[in-house]
Amino acid sequence: MTVNLPSIMSLRALEAASRHGSLTKAATELHITQSAVSHQIRGLEATLGVQLLVRDRAGLVLTDIGCEYVEQISRALLLLTEATERVSCSDDTHLIKVACFSVFATKCLIPQLEQFRKVHSDIDVRVESFNVYDDFARREYDAAICYGNGDWGKMTAQRVTSEEAFPVCSPRLLTSLKKPRDLRNHTIIRTKSTHVADCWPDWLTAADAEKVVPHGEVRCDMLSTAIQAAIDGLGVAMVRRSIVQSDLRNGTLVEPFDLRIPTGEGYFLLTWPGKIEKRKARLFSRWILGEFRESLEYPLIKRPARSGGAIPFVARAKVPA
Repeated sequence: MTVNLPSIMSLRALEAASRHGSLTKAATELHITQSAVSHQIRGLEATLGVQLLVRDRAGLVLTDIGCEYVEQISRALLLLTEATERVSCSDDTHLIKVACFSVFATKCLIPQLEQFRKVHSDIDVRVESFNVYDDFARREYDAAICYGNGDWGKMTAQRVTSEEAFPVCSPRLLTSLKKPRDLRNHTIIRTKSTHVADCWPDWLTAADAEKVVPHGEVRCDMLSTAIQAAIDGLGVAMVRRSIVQSDLRNGTLVEPFDLRIPTGEGYFLLTWPGKIEKRKARLFSRWILGEFRESLEYPLIKRPARSGGAIPFVARAKVPA
């Protein structure tokens, strides 16, 4: 039996409208008119003989059968897109595709990427940020930048940065934060993430302040959200050094205490056999490792031994407001 398959445009219209909950936003994304999106969806519903979208007070929502259908066609559209990109770019030696942990992309990679482009103007760079670890090999990336301990299975991992954890806050909170025990009068911002550990307990222990109970807590699911909350004065956030360097330099964040702890983790450049041999991947790898090489080294100082033993930590001068 031959199945009369719907058009790709009608499937894209449905997927976009369901994702945005709006015909107007779907039309903007697809570069067609709102009426064209509506026409495509109505035609698709007529072909299938079912209703896929309904309108309620919140906008457009999928019916039960619509949810099931969109889940399947979304995967199919992704596979079609990736297959088409592989064919159209199969002999393109001037495009490197890099997957990057989103906060590193925003705070570190993008601000420095123009330096790479100046030296290698013949290589175009596509940066795709993510917050959930993906099957990078399947997605055909040339390289990926991820946070972790360096264990990435078959992929080659080269350390881009080593990391320290320490508190930061808005400059307007600095006057009331002289010692770690002053945190009892402040809100702390915690990051509950699958990628970045919450180092507040370890830092408070290293600061001899493990018994300090903060005035309150705000929990964020991403480090970038926690950093923005600190910039907006919501409280004191526990961050990673490489991610906040620019904010410390420009004064949007300050470091209230002279104590940083090493995390044992960092950002790594991941490459695959068969990828790193390509000129574009070699040049990008050489550049990013050189660009952030100063991040690989920092002096470790031993805290005087206590009953629990010596705790390694990093002392730093305050960054001026």
